[in-house]
Amino acid sequence: MTCTDAAFRENLLKELKYFRDPCKPLSDEAGEKLPGSFSAFMRWKAKIMLAFVNLVVLALNFLYGAGGQVQLPVKLTAAQSDVATRVASSCMDFYTRLQKAEDGLWEHLLPDWFAGVSKPEGLKYGNVIAEAVDGLGVSGECDPLDCLPRDIRAVIMDESLMFPDSPPGLNNFSCVPEESRPEYIKLVVKQLRCGKVGLADSITGGGTVLAVSKPGTGKQREVWHGSQVSQAAAPPPRPRHLASPTALLQLEATPDAPVRLSKRDAKCWFDQLCLPSHLRRWMGRPPVTLQELSEIGGMSAREAASFMEDGSVMSPECMFPVSKVWPMGFSWSSFVAQEMLLTCCADSGLGHDQVLACDAPTPCDFSQVFAAATDDAMFFSTAGPGVTSSMARNFDKALQARSIVKNPSKDVNDELNGVCVGVSLEEGMHLAAPAARCLALTVLVLSLVNSTSASPKQVHTVLGMLQWYDLLRRPKLSVYRAVYGFLRDPDDTRLCQVPGPVLQELLLGLVLGVFWRADLSRKFLPLVFASDASTSFGFGASVSRVPADKARELARIAEKQGSYVVLDGGADPARAGRGKGHMLNLKKSDFVHIFSVRSRLRAHINVLEGEAFVLLLRWLLRCRARHSARIVILVDSAVWLGAAAKGRSSTPLNRLLRRAAALQLAGDLLLHLVLVPSSENPSDEPSRGVRVRTLPRPKKTGTRCGLLKTLKKYSSPVRLSKLRSRAEFNGTFGEVVESEPDARGQLLVRLFPREDAQGDSSKLVWVSKEKLALETSPKKTRAGRQWLNKPLR
Repeated sequence: MTCTDAAFRENLLKELKYFRDPCKPLSDEAGEKLPGSFSAFMRWKAKIMLAFVNLVVLALNFLYGAGGQVQLPVKLTAAQSDVATRVASSCMDFYTRLQKAEDGLWEHLLPDWFAGVSKPEGLKYGNVIAEAVDGLGVSGECDPLDCLPRDIRAVIMDESLMFPDSPPGLNNFSCVPEESRPEYIKLVVKQLRCGKVGLADSITGGGTVLAVSKPGTGKQREVWHGSQVSQAAAPPPRPRHLASPTALLQLEATPDAPVRLSKRDAKCWFDQLCLPSHLRRWMGRPPVTLQELSEIGGMSAREAASFMEDGSVMSPECMFPVSKVWPMGFSWSSFVAQEMLLTCCADSGLGHDQVLACDAPTPCDFSQVFAAATDDAMFFSTAGPGVTSSMARNFDKALQARSIVKNPSKDVNDELNGVCVGVSLEEGMHLAAPAARCLALTVLVLSLVNSTSASPKQVHTVLGMLQWYDLLRRPKLSVYRAVYGFLRDPDDTRLCQVPGPVLQELLLGLVLGVFWRADLSRKFLPLVFASDASTSFGFGASVSRVPADKARELARIAEKQGSYVVLDGGADPARAGRGKGHMLNLKKSDFVHIFSVRSRLRAHINVLEGEAFVLLLRWLLRCRARHSARIVILVDSAVWLGAAAKGRSSTPLNRLLRRAAALQLAGDLLLHLVLVPSSENPSDEPSRGVRVRTLPRPKKTGTRCGLLKTLKKYSSPVRLSKLRSRAEFNGTFGEVVESEPDARGQLLVRLFPREDAQGDSSKLVWVSKEKLALETSPKKTRAGRQWLNKPLR
């Protein structure tokens, strides 16, 4: 990563100086002072780890777009030290994961085209071995049509709607290799006898058959290559309530109430879902002959005739196996399987208000919640041992009632550790990338960067693996931009030189992978923030204090399509706009303006909204008490909310998304963005330059603390102590200029000049009254009290 003035015209905010120097952000001495750092390592290993920490800091610096021509602070503030410690801890965690990966268990995660590492289990995609292909005794026992919405069922049952404009030639596709044909014939016989396929004299569409190995089992999964039939079909609906790493981040845990997990997996799930008979001719496979079925598969002509589809005539020369179940490889199959799984969850007593999904409101509590991912049902609870086991038993009964076969070898019962949609639940407190995946991605990306040549299809494979775990830190998706231009044809297998920016983005994505560990114990700040921008003035932000439960309730509708909030006394939710409105029960007067800043450059309003959002994040990270938290922010730009929720954008907004991502990763923030109409946005006034409402001053009472009474009456000198962020002032003496504290409870203090100071070096500082101590002195004049600022012994 080269740092040039043209690339980095913006310097990172003053409040986060730990980003400032991309060459050497943390010195050896600074690294040794980090809490819980590398004391367990030998000195040479500690230096390597410190270099790794510096690399991560450089990556954050690069992502933010900050330059490096700035001096480092003499001493880190409390907020800066907190981030530096967090970065070091993340690096240590990633290093530990690389060490935990066991030989023989991570190599299969590398793609087949990767050379240089032996794979004990062989290639992932190989020739079909009939006995190794996993299957059921009886297939197609479950009819999913009754579980589908009426409009979807109408499309499926009407062939002209399912394939409205099918091109010719869908029945032309590649056959299996000649050396694999005997095993393919055996597989066809096996599938005919279990009811997975039938025989037809002709087909309308089809595809070849692939075998994918199942790691750790010695089994193979058969996949039908139905890409051209899928392209000819009508676009399928998006699977409803599909689980993802992002959805699991909604879980909240505490040390006393960790998240417990139970899992159930449907065995060969697609093989259990019956396909309507009129669609079977679209799901053809490479043809077979009666002689092959007899000589290789041991099937008689009479038995073969019993498997012929209605309306087909047996031909000894050519017969096409057709799928009688929804095949894995057809675009509609995932939607059908997901709907069937959700129906089984509903049959077990779980409602839609208990599902963890990005397209559903967050559950009110996590005593009994679930997630569904095509063939996996995951049950979560923070209510203590035994709850998820009970949920799983009810789900087993629902499966049995519908004659659905589960895979008992994959059962997980009430555990604190487990794997959900590819990510690890650890001790019920964290979600993280598995150790084997971390090592495989590290080897893969570094090898790709070293070789500098690859095909677009190979790069697409690497990018897909990185992006899946980036869903644990969704803002990190803004890293990738140039790589999409290289992947114009992701099926292109021709080797070519990979452009430098593409390799740079892949390497940046790997380095920032140290943040793939998400803490489920992060608390909601008892605050609601709002940001806004205007073309007439600039940027504004506001904040209101609310109970943490209120912030949590508001976060339930965050980034949900069509949901927005209105303030109390504002517009009617039914008329404020399209979608579903929610009353916030807050007034504009409950919000206090944080800043009102004039914009220096003209830009599109969506860009200005992003700038205001970044300014708000900068303000948030000034205080370490707001680090590592869940935060609710109101925005009135649907464009910015959509881009931030997605994590990336193809527009100039991606530059701002990168800056926001760097801040969120550094501060370990989990943001919940909620749409609010522009007329209801509390930050509308400061964004237009309207006079800012100041923080309310505390009411005067008849009683005062002894310190304030003494200061007002006698104007006694004070000594500063217990300062954290400005520790250099500890032990310094001064006098209070204004005895009335501001809204934050701070007093304005004029520091006495030191003896070695040239001229009048006195300065004014705001200090909390708890940090001041009265100092009795016989010296009454300011000059006479200069001795108080001698260095304390």
